[in-house]
Amino acid sequence: MTTALDGKIASLASAEPTVEAMVFGTENVTVYLRDGDELADGLCCVCSTDVDFGALMSSAREALSQIAAQP
Repeated sequence: MTTALDGKIASLASAEPTVEAMVFGTENVTVYLRDGDELADGLCCVCSTDVDFGALMSSAREALSQIAAQP
């Protein structure tokens, strides 16, 4: 018997690698980013909960792009 959970697990197993994730805590937010082309390059930021997420993500993506561009 196949359940809905089995389908979700199969879907996750075949999905592309996640390149961005946010973990919201009561006192801070942790943001993880990986470069989509060069998955060995990554960035982690721990911020206060009142951060401007748009500006944070824009700056983090730009920084990761510069890191990934290095030989």
